[in-house]
Amino acid sequence: ECLGGMTIIKGEMNIPQRHIHVNQRLEINNPEVDFEEFKNIFQGAKQLIQSNRMTWEVPQGRYVVNANMLLPAKTDLVLKPGVEIFIANGASILVKGELSALGTSELPISVDRLGKSNFGTFAVIGQNETPKVSMDYFNLQNGSEAILEGIYFSSQLSLHHTNTIIKNSQFSRSSSDDGLN
Repeated sequence: ECLGGMTIIKGEMNIPQRHIHVNQRLEINNPEVDFEEFKNIFQGAKQLIQSNRMTWEVPQGRYVVNANMLLPAKTDLVLKPGVEIFIANGASILVKGELSALGTSELPISVDRLGKSNFGTFAVIGQNETPKVSMDYFNLQNGSEAILEGIYFSSQLSLHHTNTIIKNSQFSRSSSDDGLN
């Protein structure tokens, strides 16, 4: 599936053809974070290891993400009630495992931009398995889109190849094509 593929000619200027293929991996330097780097941003985070899977658990609090944060494959992310994440202009979060973001009516989970410019995307992608995504009282706003690891994520919340349950949640003010994909 190609999302691009046309040559645009305007006056004397010829803009070269560019193809963006859904889920095609390209060699792009977006290093994954390790748990020590993750803990520097999400202070108080815990790492749980069972079999061949890791779970990174983020406690209630306010956190700022200033650069792309790509979690390692088979690393699950748990956001506890009351987590507030502010993501800088153009920065994104990519989870390559399961996501549990179960807030409450009293302590919702929120993801928003830091400052006046929208962040990239908050994305979850299944790789060799189909991860579960569970969201309740999860509010995300002021995101956009991004290309991470050569994959085009077309919305502020991108869930690719996942089994997803969303309840009592809101997605608003996206500057991308989609608020949720």
